[in-house]
Amino acid sequence: MKYIDFLKPDKVWQYISWRGVTAQNAKTQDITVLINRASFLTAISTIFYAFCAWLFFDDKVYALLSFSIGCMYFLAVVFHHFKLFAWVRFYFSIIVPLWIYLVHLTIGGQFSQSAAVITSLILIYIFYEKEPKKLWLYIGINVTLFVFTIIYVEIFGTLLPSDERPYDEIGVFVVSLIWTYMILQKHDHDKSSLIKNLEEKNAKLKTTTEELERFTNIASHDLKSPLRNIVSFLGLMERDLKRGNLEDLASYLSFAKSGALQMNYHIQGILEISRVESNVNAERNWVDLNHIMEQVKVNLSQELAEAKAILDCGNLPNCYCNDVEFTLLFQNLIQNGLKYNKSPRPELKIWAEALPNKTFDIHFSDNGIGIEPKYHDYIFEHFKRLHSSQVYMGTGLGLSICKKIVEKHGGSISLKSNEGEGSIFTLRLPNRVPSAE
Repeated sequence: MKYIDFLKPDKVWQYISWRGVTAQNAKTQDITVLINRASFLTAISTIFYAFCAWLFFDDKVYALLSFSIGCMYFLAVVFHHFKLFAWVRFYFSIIVPLWIYLVHLTIGGQFSQSAAVITSLILIYIFYEKEPKKLWLYIGINVTLFVFTIIYVEIFGTLLPSDERPYDEIGVFVVSLIWTYMILQKHDHDKSSLIKNLEEKNAKLKTTTEELERFTNIASHDLKSPLRNIVSFLGLMERDLKRGNLEDLASYLSFAKSGALQMNYHIQGILEISRVESNVNAERNWVDLNHIMEQVKVNLSQELAEAKAILDCGNLPNCYCNDVEFTLLFQNLIQNGLKYNKSPRPELKIWAEALPNKTFDIHFSDNGIGIEPKYHDYIFEHFKRLHSSQVYMGTGLGLSICKKIVEKHGGSISLKSNEGEGSIFTLRLPNRVPSAE
């Protein structure tokens, strides 16, 4: 039954159209489909005219040439089926035009060579518009051969006797319409893609602008608070020094130092999130996450030693990422487990889990103070803190930076935790090169 279904016209059309289209060449799938369809229709049309020339006009030479051209166009579909994409471009840029010039030399200009040449030149532009050297090379070859065949036929005549074939003009007109339609479809697709990309960028710009305004307001507020404390306690120190009162200087200095440290945290956090958000096109490579973890251990060696923490890390996979940003990501998550931890010996565990659909999870577990479920989304926002800076020093930017980095790499971050029961942060990441790359 499935073979009968395949023979239906719509099934055949779909099968022909999608030869060579895969997830790996998603960027060029539209032009591949259009070439398949135009090539198939051209092959059918020219083969049909070949049979008409043979049966009704007894023109065996034209029939043979038309049939061969039809087969040549159908070869484009065959090449796409075997993923020979570069060969298809070269084939339409050189081989097919060369055959058309040979036909012109053989039977003359009634083959409407000019229309075929113009179509070839447009296709060459579509194929190689981003490769100017090949573009002008192939255009130069085609123009040179075209001029040569015209001059040769005018001076020496055709290789075979030339006969008038009025029906030929109809065939060339139909084929020209097919390829013109394909070219217009390509133009419409490119225009639609540009409009869509522009709309997406405008939406992203609007969101970024709103986030920046909100970020600026919150940042200025959070920076003013420790600055006011510093100024206030420095003023008290100045007053007491003038009065000769030295009893409270140590406590005033401690408060001022605390405010300065808090400002330093804020500035460092703002710089980090600014770097992550602005470096949109950061270089990415396949990175061994075990190497990232070794670097993080070196960076946090003093903090881990002071906290007497146990850090247990299993074998981690490779990931297509920016190594600097992932070092910051892992570092923030580990520091989070150390900071919000009242255990005399913090325990941090990191392990990976392979998933279907070319994804994997990396889990960061700790035995810290935990977080109530109602705050699980809240803590990933800028400057959102569950504790005052007097209890736990920080800015509320660490986890929001983590979320930015993960989402920037096409992944997601989630939390499983309850108050007093520790936390497990899970990074879900793609184990592939994103198609946008």
